[in-house]
Amino acid sequence: MPSAQGTDHGIHDDQYPMPMARVAVRVLLEFALSALRATTILCKGQFETGIFLVILLREAQSFDAGSGAVPEGVSVNALAASFGKPFETVRRHVNRLIELGICRRAPKGVAFSPEPEMRGATDAFLVEVHDLTLRLFEDLHALEYPVPPGGGSASFDQVTQGGLDLLVQCCDIGTQLHEVWIRMYLYYGVMTANARSITFDRDLAHRYSDSRTPPPEAVRRPVSARMLSRALGLPYSTVRRHLAHMERIGQIFRLKGGWMLTMEWMQKPEILASGHMVCRKIDAMLAHASRMDFPLGDPAAFYRRGRPGLLEFA
Repeated sequence: MPSAQGTDHGIHDDQYPMPMARVAVRVLLEFALSALRATTILCKGQFETGIFLVILLREAQSFDAGSGAVPEGVSVNALAASFGKPFETVRRHVNRLIELGICRRAPKGVAFSPEPEMRGATDAFLVEVHDLTLRLFEDLHALEYPVPPGGGSASFDQVTQGGLDLLVQCCDIGTQLHEVWIRMYLYYGVMTANARSITFDRDLAHRYSDSRTPPPEAVRRPVSARMLSRALGLPYSTVRRHLAHMERIGQIFRLKGGWMLTMEWMQKPEILASGHMVCRKIDAMLAHASRMDFPLGDPAAFYRRGRPGLLEFA
């Protein structure tokens, strides 16, 4: 089994294979899907509203509502510019966050500042993001991805902010490849479900680790619309409608057991380049995490609630 220890991902151009790129993408998507699912639940099923919440949380200086600090907030214009969304669309989602009691108006726009009755739910969500970030580190380590040292003195907020930043970057990359966020979410869901039998099997993960070694259909697993609906927390009718569009443009194809990503699509240069970008994002985060003394050596010892479960595609 090949080892990735000592690999320097930064010397590779997007047109050339990056060792362990597919390993990094699979593990990161497990993290991103779980975090987006938790965000969707917190926002009462409003998936896109949840993404704007993640952006606001990333801008927060502290998650401690009792600190006495008054968040300055982020303007609606800045939020709209972050992902190229129309002002009115963003304002609608911001108003929804305020109605839910998760955010409030602030001197410079809107800020994460949950009402007392929402504090329990938002605290639980932040713990989930913290633990999912540690799960990401643990999984990369287990799959022999090159993880630098880190002792564990970083604070809860620092680890959580690191996870939120990576989640926003996942959405940013997805925005460049998909017309609407919900198709990004479904694309990530189909990819993750298809690859689940590979992702945590070290032999298979290393056998199909980069753009030169696309996994054959025989080792991937199809996923049905109902499975995706349950796992991602989206209405079944919405899932079916968007899957039909994804089939028309050649992203996915249907088998008896459900849907699979087409390998022709996954091997397109722009898709491979996005995977390389993900790999670089992870490497940059790991380097920053090491400097900040994140618990990279033994992340499992720092869980707040224990290792989060994977999304179930069943």
